[in-house]
Amino acid sequence: MVKPLRKWHIRFWAILAVVIPAGMVAAVLARPQTASSIVLQPAPSIALPLVLKTISKSAYTASLRASVDTAKLQLQLVNKAVVTSPTLLVYQVGVPSTAATGTDTLLVGRVEATGTYQFALANVSAGAVRVELYDIIHHTLIDTISFTYQPPIKN
Repeated sequence: MVKPLRKWHIRFWAILAVVIPAGMVAAVLARPQTASSIVLQPAPSIALPLVLKTISKSAYTASLRASVDTAKLQLQLVNKAVVTSPTLLVYQVGVPSTAATGTDTLLVGRVEATGTYQFALANVSAGAVRVELYDIIHHTLIDTISFTYQPPIKN
């Protein structure tokens, strides 16, 4: 190796001796924080007082709840088993379509893990509510829950 090449070689390795450790430190600092048990669902709401109908299956229990004056409806879904689909969406079917959506389904929420979920439902017709559980990634309908109930008699 000739003298000018040795000079260039030593300068190059001196620069690398500073840049490589600085790059490693920067990479460690730029690492994203790991998500631990973060549920993307909003904070659970308070369950409405009246239980109009309950349907129990092996993987979940679904209850249709209502306010005292039955003006508000709520779906309470207790997920008993681990969700096999990471993107289980809950749709209410039979909602009057709007010009914006052009469909009769309404996305009310999603289920991510075992636990209790409450979803506000649109009060459509007295006595009938239908909900679908849908896997958006695999484009498959997981289950359909149909509630037929007798609204409480008002005094």
